[in-house]
Parts: sequence; C-alpha cells; structure tokens
Amino acid sequence: MIKLVVYGASWCKFCNDVREELDTAGMSYEYWDIDTAPEARDHAKSVRGTIPLVEMRTPNGEFFEVGGYTETKEKLDFLREAINYP
Repeated sequence: MIKLVVYGASWCKFCNDVREELDTAGMSYEYWDIDTAPEARDHAKSVRGTIPLVEMRTPNGEFFEVGGYTETKEKLDFLREAINYP
C-alpha cells in the first residue's frame, strides 16, 4: 500500500497548513517532526532542503517527492487516486 509521509515542525506555518489540507481531504499520513526526530530532519534536508516535505512511499521503501504545501495542495486529487489504488 502506498502511503503519504509528511516531514515538518510545529512552528512551521506551511507544515501546519499542509497537514490541515490533508486532514480536510480525509487523507491519512505519517508525520515526522524534524525537531524530535534527527533522522527526519536529515532526510528532509537531503531531499528538499526545506519543510514541509510530502512524500509518497511504496511498500518496498521507495519514496517519491510530492513537494511542499503548494505542490501537495495542487496534487490532492492525484494523491487520493494513488493512495486508494488497489
């Protein structure tokens, strides 16, 4: 099953906004706080260099960057289809 992963921080407005968009859309996701999980901070920094970072993860551990707040909001319909794909 494909899942969404959000990397962010509680003090980040766009991180909170992207989580609100996903919550409103009824989409589940795993959340990693870069302030409490050093591995999450390192990963977000290496992939995007900034937060929020939203990714799609496959069961075998591959990940595909969705983007930040704006990109994720623009791709919500696509994400719904991808996540619910049998």
